[in-house]
Amino acid sequence: MLFPHLLPRYKQLLPVDAIKLLPSRESTSMRYAYDNEEENAWIQLAPLETLRTNTEHLCHLGRPVKEVAWVPLPSTVDTQYLLCSQRPKMHGFTRQMKDKQEDDLLLLLECTMSSADKDDIWPLQTRLHYGIRVSLGTVNTFAFMPSGGYDKSANRLALLAVGSTSGAVIYSLPLELAKIEENVEQKDAVVALEPVLTFSLDVDNPVRDPCTKICWSQASGHNLIVAGYASGNIAFWDIADDNGLNCLEQNSHRHFLPASFFYFGERNIQSLELHYDTNGARWLAVGAAVRKFWVYDISNWSQPLSLVGDLIKYLYLGCISWSPLWESFIVGCSEIVRPQFTRLVSVSPVDISSHSVTLGLMLNSIRDSHFNCDQNTLASIADNGDVSFLKSSEPFSHSAIRRKRDIYSLSMTEACHLSDGSKQELVTPEVFQRDYGLILRPFRIGQKKVKGSIYKNPKRQPSFSVRSMMRLNCVRWNWNDPANSWVAIGAEHGLLRIMNYDYES
Repeated sequence: MLFPHLLPRYKQLLPVDAIKLLPSRESTSMRYAYDNEEENAWIQLAPLETLRTNTEHLCHLGRPVKEVAWVPLPSTVDTQYLLCSQRPKMHGFTRQMKDKQEDDLLLLLECTMSSADKDDIWPLQTRLHYGIRVSLGTVNTFAFMPSGGYDKSANRLALLAVGSTSGAVIYSLPLELAKIEENVEQKDAVVALEPVLTFSLDVDNPVRDPCTKICWSQASGHNLIVAGYASGNIAFWDIADDNGLNCLEQNSHRHFLPASFFYFGERNIQSLELHYDTNGARWLAVGAAVRKFWVYDISNWSQPLSLVGDLIKYLYLGCISWSPLWESFIVGCSEIVRPQFTRLVSVSPVDISSHSVTLGLMLNSIRDSHFNCDQNTLASIADNGDVSFLKSSEPFSHSAIRRKRDIYSLSMTEACHLSDGSKQELVTPEVFQRDYGLILRPFRIGQKKVKGSIYKNPKRQPSFSVRSMMRLNCVRWNWNDPANSWVAIGAEHGLLRIMNYDYES
């Protein structure tokens, strides 16, 4: 157990206050069909209601799913936990609105395997473990300490770094909650956590700079946290240096000042990825939504050395993923500049013979991607609801790319107009939920020529207004040993998909 002095401090809300934050149980989802287009196959789900198949677990969360992350756990723990953040309304990512100082809610789901289910159904069950109220600020990003956070004897589930419109803090999550009343149901439990550490740019004169991206180092000790801000600043925090000049205590609460920070050159940091050598964190990949992308050598935090950047012409960044096993990282591109530019590109920060190599294409803009180190598989998601699985052990090797491209795994999503009236040219979120349904296809493995004829079929291309509500926002593999074939995917229409993807089987 790392940082044993950081123990959970929380207050459980009364049911009347918790209900105001949780999604309404009376609401329903849009219509879904799983690999079936018949009229009686369409279903609607209530918040936290589930649908299970032989390889997937579907759960409607009531609101658009913005980000997901699995809680890192030791291999001796069978129960898994998934943390989800949401947007209050669909299409919220497209709007420029004034920041409101309102409470936000994170959902912590408990995932267990049942032994009394049918043989052809994946026996995963989910329920709300508890909700987490984040005071005075919308949650933009969060990251778990990669290991050493779980301790059953101290009732500590994990350490969680949260970046919001109010700044960045660390919470200690409780494993179990004490009941405040006998008649309070666990499914409606919501807690207000007290931060155990607060990251401050100035303790006496607080600088209100929204934290847009946060990254927790996987190197031994997990003492480094890197945060990106809306102003374009990037800060390094050393949370192990609690006796140094950068750690201050005020009103019995610890504040950390940055060990170092610098200005990136563009506002609104969107992507941060760390990579490592034998001495710890060595490289940092940083990207903004437009115009700027760079890789730094951070062996000296106070003087980051720029290595490579802006390698891909007309690059509008969709996502960055960097596997701890590989020297090269993966960039997912957006089609905002020109059509059919939605590539997965492998970039090496040290290879001088080649700048970038295209790994694959997707039909629409790539919104997120994540590695599974056990299976050497990259999961990528797109605006039109497609999920792609790319398996390659050497993503920057040309021979390996040619060998692996012939095999692909893909799960597609198709929109169907179910209303008797004519289609509207401009589809609003209300019309989308009322008149449309989504067909969710299970993932299939095929050959490259089959992919070209089916996946790239122009008839699958939805209109722009429909595509923006079909989009998938986040994807995360579970790196815990008992469940390393699980991948969680969050959608703009409020659906959480948990797939059991095992390439070998």
